[in-house]
Amino acid sequence: MRALAIVLLATACTPISDLVMTSPEPAGENCAHGGTAIHEGADDNEDGELQDAEVDSVHYVCDAPTTSELVSVSDEPEGENCTTGGSVVRTGTGTGTDAA
Repeated sequence: MRALAIVLLATACTPISDLVMTSPEPAGENCAHGGTAIHEGADDNEDGELQDAEVDSVHYVCDAPTTSELVSVSDEPEGENCTTGGSVVRTGTGTGTDAA
């Protein structure tokens, strides 16, 4: 009679963790008005921190342009707009760095 032996080999695999890190994104090519960069990747060296070499993708959450209500007051000479002179008031909305 022959004996048949079945050997079952089991290996325990620990999956590599995926990590996410965020950092401020300055105004520029990726976000016109700045925002947040979201870095994603596998923790290849298993140190619990996402290293630059481990980053697989970067996504951006960009800030919206800021707006400002602008008011300008200047002298208006006598003439068609004010027969005795006075002040002219201009108002509007400015965005970004043009709020001057």
